[in-house]
Amino acid sequence: MSNHRFEKKYHLKQYCKLALCLLLLIALLSLSSCNGTNNGSRVTTTNYYSGIGGLEFKFLDQAPQAEVYENSRFVVGFIVENAGASDVAEMNYGILSIGFDPFYIDASEITSANDIQGGSNSVVFSGIQLVGRSQLNPSGESTFISFPGFKTRAIMGQIESPSTQLLASLCYPYTTIFSGVVCVDHSLAGQDLRQQVCYQKALDLSSQGAPVAITRIDVENQPTSSDLESSIVRPVFTIHVQNKGTGSVLSPVVGSANLDRVCSFQDITRQDFNTVNIEATLSASTSLTCTPNPVKLINDEGISRCEVNDEDLIIGSHNYETPLNVKLSYVYQSAISKKIDIKRLNVYGTPSAPSAGCLDFEVAGPGGGCVNRCDACANGTGTGCQPPDDPNNPDISINFQRGWACQCGNEQCDILYPKELCIPHSGWCPGVSYCCLPPCQGGKRLSDGKCYPLCSPSCLLTGTAKDGVTADCACGYGTEDSAYILVTKSNHCCRLSSLTQSYSNAQSCYDACKRTTTAAPSTT
Repeated sequence: MSNHRFEKKYHLKQYCKLALCLLLLIALLSLSSCNGTNNGSRVTTTNYYSGIGGLEFKFLDQAPQAEVYENSRFVVGFIVENAGASDVAEMNYGILSIGFDPFYIDASEITSANDIQGGSNSVVFSGIQLVGRSQLNPSGESTFISFPGFKTRAIMGQIESPSTQLLASLCYPYTTIFSGVVCVDHSLAGQDLRQQVCYQKALDLSSQGAPVAITRIDVENQPTSSDLESSIVRPVFTIHVQNKGTGSVLSPVVGSANLDRVCSFQDITRQDFNTVNIEATLSASTSLTCTPNPVKLINDEGISRCEVNDEDLIIGSHNYETPLNVKLSYVYQSAISKKIDIKRLNVYGTPSAPSAGCLDFEVAGPGGGCVNRCDACANGTGTGCQPPDDPNNPDISINFQRGWACQCGNEQCDILYPKELCIPHSGWCPGVSYCCLPPCQGGKRLSDGKCYPLCSPSCLLTGTAKDGVTADCACGYGTEDSAYILVTKSNHCCRLSSLTQSYSNAQSCYDACKRTTTAAPSTT
């Protein structure tokens, strides 16, 4: 009997050891997961609230060109991207303004409509909305904006090639958001000798994903009375603000009317410059009173003290950590410029430049003379066919073929560009047109540079000759345009996967189709 009890105890110990080992193994696996490893590789997280970017913009290459002939139309284009962590959306939109010298440049073809306001010396585009960086959009949203209605005026006087400047500014409301942990310290005079979970200390910061940054937060926990035994403290935070971007800070605004006024510098005062609104909360729900508010930036720097109100004073005997949230609101404006050299035409109205005399969007043709670059690239005779590098679309590569032509407008090109079917730059086409290849609609297929309807099989009737196709059509099989050929009127089409070709008579077409059992799918 005793041996039996000993054997049960022994087995029970073995089971306990095995269960303990399994628990330890599960714990180790959990710790490994918590440490950020995944299949042997460390998982990294991205802090999108870093950096000093906001809305950033630049001129597109060749839009405008560095040299433009007098009495010539040209396009002004920009790429705008949100490189910060705040959204520019809905009523908080961005405003793009272009200023120019009306002595050299005419923009009268740009008429005021919807979000565009044209003037004698400026063009203003409102309504830019771009989402900031986040886990769903790590790079932030970007867009292309083009204005094709600019034109150089005739050169007056004796200057052979005068130059002028295009000045562009981008104005938008933005926010800076900080969220961190601070210590509410009750051991002010060192009377409590117990080990505490935290002690008050300043926070040194660098950036929060916006051009205006919080660079430091000084933390104080001030006693509310001279009694050292008092357990009531008032947390006070001195917040240091700095404009770290390359632009200017304007005043925060409420409503689109105020935004338009501030961004257009209409009826502005000194209070509309270098001011930032500040909001702060402690423990997610306790609103702090900040003084001064708004913060006035002097030499791009400012300070505000935010403290807990009397009704929210902290009572306690132990130190503890709690979240501090700070939000800065302001309007930001950045500016860029581009120089344009205006070249004189000769007395015959043609370019006075030497060599072949081709314009900026032209190349020398194979038989002499000049052709636009778009047509030359489509025919395989052009040079410099690929568009300039686009950092937001680094994999863009244009596959030129017959059918590419100067046939798209600005809006259509914006849609086709990500599909590699349009070039949203000047230098390929004259005037306000863009080089593109619009996709075929209504089930048509591209063949020999044009869109054609699908051919109906014209030689599949057993033992009976059938007339050829009644109009030019695309004969082929599958979903790729390259699998289709052009069959002209009165010829015959055998739409089979291995016999995509044109036949001059019904019998030869019928014989070829009869030898193959793999028929093309129905067009209906």
